[in-house]
Amino acid sequence: MYKRQIVEGGPDALALHDIAKRRGQQPPTVIVSGGANVRSFLERDDVQSILKRAERVTVAGENEKNPEAQASADAGHQKQAQRVAEITGGEVRQWTPKHGKDLADMNARQVAEIERKRQAEIEAERARNRELSRKSRGYDGPSFGR
Repeated sequence: MYKRQIVEGGPDALALHDIAKRRGQQPPTVIVSGGANVRSFLERDDVQSILKRAERVTVAGENEKNPEAQASADAGHQKQAQRVAEITGGEVRQWTPKHGKDLADMNARQVAEIERKRQAEIEAERARNRELSRKSRGYDGPSFGR
């Protein structure tokens, strides 16, 4: 399946590739729009060619800092999706992360969680090794003068 994603910026595009790779998926083709209210990129012949070959196109939104900015961004993404639908003749999905600002933020959170779990596993392994080391030497704690 030829998936295409439209994101606002380069960090989101790179994040989308990282997320796909962690899931064992082929990274999608990503088109960087330059912002929610930018549609000029959709008039380029090369972009239209990429979109027309897609089986699925998703426009990735962002969570903005206030309701006014959110309404503006949502309206811009809706216009992008409408134009993509005109170009492709197909359905266009819209997606916004449940938590965090954007795909880059979502990716950073996932990476931090993976690292936190990895560190917890390392600490648990060290504790097991210390315990095994004590037992192998017959150590049962401090003697306090015994």
